[in-house]
Amino acid sequence: MQMDQNGRQPRAPGQRSSLPIARVAGVTIRVHWSFLLLVAFVVAASWSAGVTAVVELLAWIAALFASVVVHELGHSIVARRRGANVLGILLLPIGGMSQIDKMPERPSDELAIAIVGPLTSLALGIVLLVVAVGTGAAAWPPTLMAGSWWARLGWLNLLLAGFNLLPALPMDGGRVLRAWLERRRDPLTATRLAGRIARWIAVAMLVAGLFYDFWLIFIGIFVLLGASAEEQEAARSRALRTLAPRHDPGFGGAGPAPWSPPQGAPWPVPGYPPPTLPPPRLPPPGLHPGAGGLPPVGSEPPGGQPGAGALPPERTLHRDRRQPHW
Repeated sequence: MQMDQNGRQPRAPGQRSSLPIARVAGVTIRVHWSFLLLVAFVVAASWSAGVTAVVELLAWIAALFASVVVHELGHSIVARRRGANVLGILLLPIGGMSQIDKMPERPSDELAIAIVGPLTSLALGIVLLVVAVGTGAAAWPPTLMAGSWWARLGWLNLLLAGFNLLPALPMDGGRVLRAWLERRRDPLTATRLAGRIARWIAVAMLVAGLFYDFWLIFIGIFVLLGASAEEQEAARSRALRTLAPRHDPGFGGAGPAPWSPPQGAPWPVPGYPPPTLPPPRLPPPGLHPGAGGLPPVGSEPPGGQPGAGALPPERTLHRDRRQPHW
């Protein structure tokens, strides 16, 4: 598990409002408190049919979300192998969510992480249908509300795989679409285009939910909010990459020199660059000791007296007290 900048394990979003129920393959599975609303609604809606009907319906919901957990485990395991930091799986009334921190930036990694979920549900659905046929149960026509549990769970997983392949961010199909678009576009442009398609699909879900199934309304709202969040995250990541300072290659390109600041840094760096002294001021050639016919410093003409035109030694040594003696 990766740590944050303070050396602590990062917290998954919604960790305080959820309850851990299991840990599979090193991934913690948590249930959000709003899941109780779904249970209460199911009990209230089916109470008139008797306790047996309530128990069967709750068992069906438990089997449904077990399939969701298998789907999300596929995402989490592949993401961890691709270098991502998996915080856990959160179960909500509308489905499951793999909480992944620091997703890989390569489109191929996002494609692999996104596509493995529907492929896992597809494989599980086929296995369950084979088991149903092997036990003598009817696997056709497709149904979710009657018949063998093997066949019902098989068709449920096939439906889960197909539904998640809808090209709507933040669903799996939307991430597959974005990874494909990033082959010819930058990440922000690809995310905005995928988000635009997701909003059209979300509107269709909202309209269909008004006439067919009200759960589509909740899923449509989830898609709208998720697409906007993905666009904001892509814009923030691009801004951070644009503002990231570049560093000196250092000695021999091995790394930045220990005293060199980031190149092009927009902030002042104390003590850098080091102060430079002005070049020493040299006297004119005519006054230089030993030049222009003047005797060297400390020398006297014959007789011990300065000759004509010669400067006294003290003036020669102290011509300008602001400069070093020469």
